[in-house]
Amino acid sequence: MNKWFPVGLVLIVVLLVSVFFLYQSMTDEERAILSQAPVYNQLGLALALYDHNLVRKDLYDKYRTTNNSEYYRSYQDAGYTVNVFSNLSRKRALTSTEVNLLTTTLKANNAYYTNRTSPTSDGEIGTFSSKTPYPTTNTYISSKFTSKLPFVYYQGQGWQLYPVTSTFWASEYFKQGNYQDAIALLDELSPYMGVEEYNGTKYGVFKVYFQYTNSPIPWASSYSQGLATGVYAQAYNQTKNQKYLDQADLLFKSFEVPMSEGGFITSTRYGLWFLEYNFKPQHLILNGHLITMQGIYHYYQVTRNQEALNLFNQGTSSVKNILPDMDSGDWSYYALTGKDAQPAWKASKYYMGLHVELLRWLHTTTGDPTFQLYAQKWEEYLENNSEKISTKIITRP
Repeated sequence: MNKWFPVGLVLIVVLLVSVFFLYQSMTDEERAILSQAPVYNQLGLALALYDHNLVRKDLYDKYRTTNNSEYYRSYQDAGYTVNVFSNLSRKRALTSTEVNLLTTTLKANNAYYTNRTSPTSDGEIGTFSSKTPYPTTNTYISSKFTSKLPFVYYQGQGWQLYPVTSTFWASEYFKQGNYQDAIALLDELSPYMGVEEYNGTKYGVFKVYFQYTNSPIPWASSYSQGLATGVYAQAYNQTKNQKYLDQADLLFKSFEVPMSEGGFITSTRYGLWFLEYNFKPQHLILNGHLITMQGIYHYYQVTRNQEALNLFNQGTSSVKNILPDMDSGDWSYYALTGKDAQPAWKASKYYMGLHVELLRWLHTTTGDPTFQLYAQKWEEYLENNSEKISTKIITRP
């Protein structure tokens, strides 16, 4: 008999007893989630759920004692993710990737709400580490939870791990030449990439498990898929570690998935378009399309994959075709929307500046003077019309 067999048997018994004990304190929703989680994920999830109940009970007790509505709002926000995954668990088993994401999201919310109430502003970004590419980012140092990843707060939904923000941070670290922190962040992000299959081909996808407008849950974004493809390729370029290239390859394969199967490329009168929100195929967001292209191009630079270059070139053609309709005459539009591709709203000042930056990059990359022309024109708009333009504030993803 293997000498480790008795030890393994004891550990399994301890695991089952621990889960059984924690199970007794759970709600019906939480029990449903646990029953649909892989066995090897159950103890970590059960511990996070146990702490989750203690934190929410404390918030509710404070609300009852003080009648302060901030405690009740926080109580509701903290419970959102459990509601999401209990709904999923009623339909199907949860994957190991989903349980990892759920457990981490619970831990982040537990750590935050232990001694704080919800932020007052929607879309606030925070991290549970002192590491951040932006000095102004809120940092929440906690003995309960540590993570280099950014989390985003949404009203009614608590703190969420959003792949768009995480991959943007990694990209920013690379721009700063901070390869160590970029790769450390990507290492921590990796377990949240699911591996799925379409037509016999495996692909990687970072799914989103909170709701935006009337989105289904989960959903996926070309923004994080493209950017992640590029930053994992850059990680390989820095380290020569094959695991990063393997992940980049899987992510790039996701661009072969059609819209009907959860993909994020649509055909428009301008040409191929990358969808920041794959559940809104008629919402053509300029910055999301361009940033997706950046990631694909970085992947091409590392791999020389001709399919990536072809996809990038098609995206470039679409940008060239859409730019006249994205120009209001004194500002740029954030997106075109609807079956007739009408202007959605004028970009905020931040996104206007981002449009200029991205068009300059596209001009440098392709040499096409059209992109330089619009970058210069929009930069002049910024200089001359900033005080005149009233723009919608974009606080959501």
